[in-house]
Amino acid sequence: MSFVKFVNGNIKVFGQYFHEFIINKRIAGGQPLPEYKVNVHINQLEDQKEILGWYIDLNSGGTPHTNDDIERVRNMIRELL
Repeated sequence: MSFVKFVNGNIKVFGQYFHEFIINKRIAGGQPLPEYKVNVHINQLEDQKEILGWYIDLNSGGTPHTNDDIERVRNMIRELL
């Protein structure tokens, strides 16, 4: 999983390793600062159609994906029908 690789210092995000971000510091008691919590959702998608539909739902409302990106995935869904 990419997130685990990032936290373990194996890959960069936005050109930095995890330890280079200030957000990895913890307050007393070992609890992360509340503004730096991460929610991880694990999907159990059954097939490529569900995966592509999930992509559309996730990325067509504020995430900066181009209309071409969204339409390309919509076309991929149509091809699966």
